[in-house]
Amino acid sequence: MKKLIPAFLLCSIFLCGCSYLSKLNPWGGTEEEKVYEAPEVNEFLWRAALDKTKFMPLSVKDAKSGRIVTGWYQVAGQPAERFKLEIRVLSEKLRADCLKVSGTVEKTVNGKWSGEPMKRSMLNAIELSILERARVLYQQSLDND
Repeated sequence: MKKLIPAFLLCSIFLCGCSYLSKLNPWGGTEEEKVYEAPEVNEFLWRAALDKTKFMPLSVKDAKSGRIVTGWYQVAGQPAERFKLEIRVLSEKLRADCLKVSGTVEKTVNGKWSGEPMKRSMLNAIELSILERARVLYQQSLDND
C-alpha cells in the first residue's frame, strides 16, 4: 500500500501537468474557440427602429445584438441643443418590454456642451412610435401571406 501512494501522487501530478502543458505543445490539437452568439431580435421591432431613426446619422447598427446608436442630431432652428439615442431590441418577441430606448440631450452653454439624460416622457413617446410602426409592419406581413 505504501508503494502505491508515491505512484498515485506521481500520476496525479503528471495528469494535471498534461492539461497545462498541452497549451504549450505546438503539435497538440487546437481547442475550439467558443463563439458568443447574440440572441436573435425581432425583425419588426428592428425594422421599425431603423425606420424611425432614418433621418438621424447612425453610429452603431448591429442587427445581431439588436443595438442602434445614433449620432448627435440637431433639430433645425435649435442650434444650441442636440440629442443622441440608443435603442435596444432585447428579444425575438414582438412585445413592448423587448424594446429599450435611452437618450442624452446636450445644450451649449458659453460654447461648451453639457449633457443630461433625456426626459422619460420623450423616451416613452419614441418607444411608442417604434412599437406602433412594428405593429404596422407585422400586420403588413400577415396581409402579404
